[in-house]
Amino acid sequence: MKWIILIFRWRYRFRIPFQKLEGRNRSRQRPELGRITNDDVYSILEESWKNFKQLSKTAPEGNTVGSRAMLKSGVWSLALYRAILEIGAEKEYAIELCGDVLWKYYQRVVRRIRLKARLLSRKPQEQMNRIQEAFLKMPLEKPGYDLKVIQVPGAFAYDIYRCPVHDYFKSVGPEELEFFQKTWCTFDFPFAEYLVKGGKYDRQHTLSHGDAMCDMRWMVDVHPKG
Repeated sequence: MKWIILIFRWRYRFRIPFQKLEGRNRSRQRPELGRITNDDVYSILEESWKNFKQLSKTAPEGNTVGSRAMLKSGVWSLALYRAILEIGAEKEYAIELCGDVLWKYYQRVVRRIRLKARLLSRKPQEQMNRIQEAFLKMPLEKPGYDLKVIQVPGAFAYDIYRCPVHDYFKSVGPEELEFFQKTWCTFDFPFAEYLVKGGKYDRQHTLSHGDAMCDMRWMVDVHPKG
């Protein structure tokens, strides 16, 4: 039974997001290296878990359920990034490939929350509000995250003053922080569109770029495309 559970988790939680890699070039600048095969995908996953075990030895654990989950995700994403570098991908291209996998995984994680919000309301902004309220309960709950909900007309808004995942990447090094900036910090923009019809996200300040906070603004375009 244990092996059945492990195979199920591999197939549906990890294997499907990793299919984003299969068929992509191993290197953008060196086409002679060929394209990523099915065997490469398995090797990348295996290497990423080895990296994860090693990185976990020095990574912080977090002081809430949500922060622990987010930190583990952060460590795993860094482990994956380093595994992709091993196949010959240049830094910028490795960030792109890793971001594609993480984005697919990110979508799968929030599907239930999105569905619940849509069942409870037909109004997109109300759906967005419910989803963000759920995120504030977990994984963004205090004291793992230091944030403040504020009133902004037409948006669900909060400012994040401390993000444990940002703190982790910043502590590892500048290359790792750049990876965090170009993956994690970019997901919120398409994420808003994925969550609700006409969803939009705005952020003028970002911790990973040296600002004092991330000013998160979640709203809905009253005239969405399509």
